[in-house]
Amino acid sequence: MVRAESIRAGLRPGLPSLVKFMHPSSCSGGFSLSLSIKFCQHLPPEDCEVVLEDEEGQLTRTKYLAVKKALSAGWRGFSIAHQLLPGDVAVFQLVAPCRMKVHIVRASSCPAGAAEVKNTGNRQEADRPPGLAMVVYKEDKQGNGSADVTTDECFNCSPAGSETIDGIRFSESNITFKEVTSFQDFHIAVNGLIIDCEFSPDTRLKYYELCKTRSMFLHEHLLEGINCKLAAGIIIETVNIADAVQAAGPSTPEEDVAVWNRTLEAVGGLGMSVEFLRERLSCQVGHVSEADKRGDALQVKLLEVQEAARKFHAEIEALRRVDG
Repeated sequence: MVRAESIRAGLRPGLPSLVKFMHPSSCSGGFSLSLSIKFCQHLPPEDCEVVLEDEEGQLTRTKYLAVKKALSAGWRGFSIAHQLLPGDVAVFQLVAPCRMKVHIVRASSCPAGAAEVKNTGNRQEADRPPGLAMVVYKEDKQGNGSADVTTDECFNCSPAGSETIDGIRFSESNITFKEVTSFQDFHIAVNGLIIDCEFSPDTRLKYYELCKTRSMFLHEHLLEGINCKLAAGIIIETVNIADAVQAAGPSTPEEDVAVWNRTLEAVGGLGMSVEFLRERLSCQVGHVSEADKRGDALQVKLLEVQEAARKFHAEIEALRRVDG
């Protein structure tokens, strides 16, 4: 993080910049990258294309979602192409209204102790492991960007005296979703263990809202004995895809839709209740396809009407010549 701050300090003055820590959901495991509200004030107020330029001058086109304040279509390709991993840090600088220069600081290049990253060998981790730094974007009166670094111990701390293992605590009873009356009552339990601390507050809230739409814990039918880290990764992936599906539209690349569908099919095979998301995705894509088909049909019909009118006009002219 110190190196990232050093890079930011050496950027062109007067241009907004943002230091962004890469969580598992920000890398190749996610489909979008959220940006800070302050930084987004310098971006267009409507959805637009934002070009990312890396240190080699390579350009990647992404879609900026103004309402969600996130980079969407194209971001996953950028993160895969640049092999971003949890713990890496990206320094963004807005060099034009819809163009950002991106500098990447690898976690592996940081001094020992600069950032402690839990590595399970896959992307089944939480959005941000305990003890990692969190970057908060700030601006001074001149509009120059800066980033303050704070840390926390865990997203959701266990109650004092409860029996815990690495922040995961034992569930005292099996609670059904019908007993959950508010977000405060909502806890994610797998194999008798409450794994709330594996999620950021934002992800847990989004998952709560998803569960509310189905009046059930979407993970309650996961394979018995499934690894808690894998279960957390499945839930995070489900939330990410739900966000992506909600933002999907006519311009959504077909390859993105295919990836979402395959991923939902895979987690569904492990027992996650995601069929409604597949139906929602199919419905949204279907609406676009049906609209295209209706437009094509109307175009054909219009041509037929125009041809009929032309023939009718020719017949009238012929009759006039006969009468004359």
